[in-house]
Amino acid sequence: MKAIVQRVSAAKVLVGGKLVSSIGRGLCVLLGISHEDTSRESDWMVKKLLNLRLFEDGDKPWTKSVMDSGLEILCVSQFTLCYVLKGNKPDFHNAMMGDLSKPMYEQFLSQLGQQYKPEAIKGGTFGAYMNVVIENDGPVTIPLDTPTLPPPKERKPQNPPKNKMAVEEPLVAASGGASVIDQQPVAAANVAIVKEPAQKFALKPPKGMRDHNPLQMAVREQLFSKIQAVFKRHGAVTIDTPVAELRETLSGKYGEDSKLIFDLEDQGGELLSLRYDLTVPFARYLAMNKIKQIKRYHIARVYRRDQPYMTRGRYREFYQCDFDIAGDYDLMIPDVECLKIISEILTDLDMKKFVIKVNHRQLLDGMFAACNVPLEKFRTICSSVDKLDKTEWEEVKAEMIGKGLAEAAADKIGKYVQLSGDIGLIDQLEQDAILTAQKDAVEGLEAMKLLLKYCSILGINDKVSFDLSLARGLDYYTGLIFEAVLTGEGGDGVGSVSGGGRYDGLVGMFSPKGMVPCVGLSIGIERIFSILENRAKALGSGAVRTIATKILVSSGQKNLLEERMKVCNMLWNAGIPTEMMYKRDPKMLNQFQYCEHEQVPYLVIVGEDERSNGGVKIRNAVSRDEVFVKYENLVEEVNKIL
Repeated sequence: MKAIVQRVSAAKVLVGGKLVSSIGRGLCVLLGISHEDTSRESDWMVKKLLNLRLFEDGDKPWTKSVMDSGLEILCVSQFTLCYVLKGNKPDFHNAMMGDLSKPMYEQFLSQLGQQYKPEAIKGGTFGAYMNVVIENDGPVTIPLDTPTLPPPKERKPQNPPKNKMAVEEPLVAASGGASVIDQQPVAAANVAIVKEPAQKFALKPPKGMRDHNPLQMAVREQLFSKIQAVFKRHGAVTIDTPVAELRETLSGKYGEDSKLIFDLEDQGGELLSLRYDLTVPFARYLAMNKIKQIKRYHIARVYRRDQPYMTRGRYREFYQCDFDIAGDYDLMIPDVECLKIISEILTDLDMKKFVIKVNHRQLLDGMFAACNVPLEKFRTICSSVDKLDKTEWEEVKAEMIGKGLAEAAADKIGKYVQLSGDIGLIDQLEQDAILTAQKDAVEGLEAMKLLLKYCSILGINDKVSFDLSLARGLDYYTGLIFEAVLTGEGGDGVGSVSGGGRYDGLVGMFSPKGMVPCVGLSIGIERIFSILENRAKALGSGAVRTIATKILVSSGQKNLLEERMKVCNMLWNAGIPTEMMYKRDPKMLNQFQYCEHEQVPYLVIVGEDERSNGGVKIRNAVSRDEVFVKYENLVEEVNKIL
């Protein structure tokens, strides 16, 4: 049996063959738990192991699960003491929050009935820098009622290896009656402190994030361009906001999704978080600048600490394309324009089959009240209903009951959320006496009837579906909510590609005197991009150009570099996308192949004969037709053919 106690300051240590920089992270490596899962970085490092409850002083008991297993694990941050023991527990808690003094250390040895030998003591208090190894040959069986551990067998010292810790088997986390012990012997000298060993870095982006190659970026640029064109067509201006916001700005705006916010460490006295979406920063921008009316779009990255599913377009870092209308306008007029914009964008992107689901928060609240849901549970039950697009009803029902909702109330909700349709569904719901007894439900139905009427006028009623299962879990929505889902090519498993709704109270959260009604939409760029990328790959190389070059200035003869540079400069100054090969005397075949590979449509050929005649040849890279052009007419002729 062996246990290892380590206290390390500036030096780095190899533990079980893995490099760690502090005792906290080292114990996490040994015990196989995430360092992020601990409540404080330098506090107890075994929070999740066997459900061990954390405590800071000696009066709090061990948890039952640990006592049942006969295993105790003690890790103290201040002097970093770790011991493993079965059965008996020494009364050693009073030493927890201070440095380990020599009398305490000797008391500890005596109570364990074991011989410890400090291998390294460097100044300061006795426990400041200490490595202790307990060793014994072969497996050790210790009954729970055994008062002390068996004495260790004598072992011959071994020579320490260089720059590593030789351990036959690493410590492992145990469950049931097993201990976190290693059954193999190890010499004390096998623990080695090393200074800055070479580290191997994983050459990959962070989890849930990705790089983009030239082809992917070309597809993205086309995607952004088409979306921006629609936004501008509807008269929007653009703004930008910081990628990070004050933590208090984002707090309390996203309901149960608040746990997905990326929090940053203290930055000069300010607690910051990466933006979760573009809507809350926009509301903060309106309140801060006292803006009452604006129609804006914003395309930028947002961050969510979600479980990524990259093959389906779910990332931790991704782009959102937002369009919002802020201002006090008549009912449902700006709202229906948002639906029209979604329809135009998806149509322009050749997403032939899609449906825009719509619902109303007031109608949902009225439905919950009619189903006897307590008012204080409206938002948490709404978050559960929001999962119906990717979770079966029985699972959602079980979650609602787990949140304290009566099963009878959950069954009533189940009857409503299965309904979807067009304006005929509104007529059906208006005949429901229990539902129409709720004022919110009546107002919501009236608003939805007006919305569907406007959708018919704008020619998108065939794309819109009134769906009572749509909930949108974010807390700030107050009226219309909507979500676009692909039903055709690539739609299976992608989920929603756009969503949004009305949030009349969000700006008022930042400025109570500055209430500004708002409605907006967000386009899920990454999910649409996944579909467009697959299209480009299916079409093969050449389907999407990655460069904008229109002219390659070339030559098949030597000593014409300066002449090629002069022609390039002439075309660049005229704003014509132009390139040349970075060789003094490039081969003509290589220049032809470059044009073919990169789909450059024309070559301007410089030669001795052409130069002596005061001009160049323009060659069509596909048809191979050539025409001679004078220098003074070159720009004009190139503009004609492009």
